This record gives sequence, C-alpha cells and structure tokens, in this order.
Amino acid sequence: MQYYFSRCRYLKDMSSYKVNEIYLKLREEILNGFFSEHSMVKSVVCKKERAEISLPVRVNFSGTWTDAMPYCVQKGGEVVNMAVTVDGGKPIKVTAEKIKEKQIVFSSDGVSEIFSFDKLQTGEELSDFNLHRAVLETVGINKDTEIEDGFRLSTQVSLIDKGSGLGVSSILLGGCFKVLGELLGKKYTDEEIFRMVFVAEQIMKTG
Repeated sequence: MQYYFSRCRYLKDMSSYKVNEIYLKLREEILNGFFSEHSMVKSVVCKKERAEISLPVRVNFSGTWTDAMPYCVQKGGEVVNMAVTVDGGKPIKVTAEKIKEKQIVFSSDGVSEIFSFDKLQTGEELSDFNLHRAVLETVGINKDTEIEDGFRLSTQVSLIDKGSGLGVSSILLGGCFKVLGELLGKKYTDEEIFRMVFVAEQIMKTG
C-alpha cells in the first residue's frame, strides 16, 4: 500500500495534462492489447429468441482503489465486497431479444433508440446509450458486420439511483455481455466477461 500512496502523491504533484497523458496511454495499451486478440463479428445471427438476467448490486468493504488504474495495471489488486439485494430484490435487469427488423435497438429504463454505427466513438460519454454502444464495440460488432437477425438490448435499474457507488455500470456491462453472448451463441467464461467489462469501461472512459 505504501507504493500506492506514493503513487497518489506523485500524480498529485504532476500537472493535470501529464496525468491525463498517462491515463490515455494506459487506456490505449489496454484497448490495443484486447482488440489485437479478438476478431470482429462478421454477421449477427441469433441462436435464441431471448436471454435475460437479474443481478444484485455490490458493496465494497476494503481495497476499492486497488481495482482502479494505474495501480491495478501496474501492481494488481484485490477488493473485498459482497453482492446485496435491495428490499429483497435484484435491482439490475438486462435483456437481449431477437426482433423482426434487421436492426439493433437499445433500451434503457424504458427509453429506446435505434442504433446507428455512426454514433460509435462520438465522444458522447454522458449519453444514456454510451454503455450499450461500448458493449457492441467490445463484442466486435461494427459497421462491417452483417445484421442477419436484429436484436434489442435492454437495461433497467430500479430501487436505487444512478451514481449510487454500488457498482451499477460495471454490473450492467457484465449483464449485457452475459445475455448478448447467450443470444448470439457465444459462451463467454467469467474471466472473459470480467476482461470485457474492463475494456468497455475504457471505451466509455470510466475505467
């Protein structure tokens, strides 16, 4: 932990420009490393009609910042946490379902949007659908992918507010990869999902 605190003091003493430069470099290395190992999806074919998952949120007890860059990239780190329900329910729900139209539709808490590949990497980090777009990019669906079967990717968060500090965005990402993998017939391991969540967070610039 002494290294971590020394690193914090080091970053604090640096200019904001230099700190941003370091993070941009780390992000670039993570993304390049991931996408050099993963091929793009040539065509979207749904193997199921629908896949759905409900998930709890998490409470961190210790070690929280060891999972944040640059420490986790340079030294690794572990976090002690617990999955919890809220009022007896799982607040996060993610659904992927095949649709008749040959298009991709995003839905977030009941608000829907037809996806356009022109909106990828537009810098709209605060968009309601930035998370959904990051999922597609991580999976490898791009403008060259043939959409043989359309699908809707829906996320819903209830019982808690966004920005609650309960891991909502990363849990949503994990749920998206899980159900989209099932819909498209891709069996992602837990380790693969964890890595894709980390990559998607870099795309969203929240990692």
